[in-house]
This record gives sequence, C-alpha cells and structure tokens, in this order.
Amino acid sequence: MIEVLIAPDGSGTQLRLRPPRALDARQFVLLFAVLAGVMWLAAGLGWFTGNVFAPVFALLYSV
Repeated sequence: MIEVLIAPDGSGTQLRLRPPRALDARQFVLLFAVLAGVMWLAAGLGWFTGNVFAPVFALLYSV
C-alpha cells in the first residue's frame, strides 16, 4: 500500500510504502512458535529414523 503524506508546513510530500498485511506482535510470536514446533516435529521424525543429532541441532536453532 502506498500512502501519500503531506508535510504540515506544505514544504513537500512523502511517499510511505507499507505491506498490505503486516503482522501485529501476537501474530508474529505465534508464527515463530508454529515454525519452531514444525522444526521440532521434523527433528523428532529425524531422530526416529536414526539421525540422533537432529534434536540437538533443533535445540541450537531454537535458542
């Protein structure tokens, strides 16, 4: 979305570019919690199939 901002003293105009769907703080935290959960699920499946280091690397990436 492009917003046109006019200076209060009339000296110029400014264009501001904003994403049409910005996340608020709660949605941002929820997104990364879901991504971390999916990462841990993939690490658990990797561990189950024989990759014993998958949970260790998932822990390192989570911190």
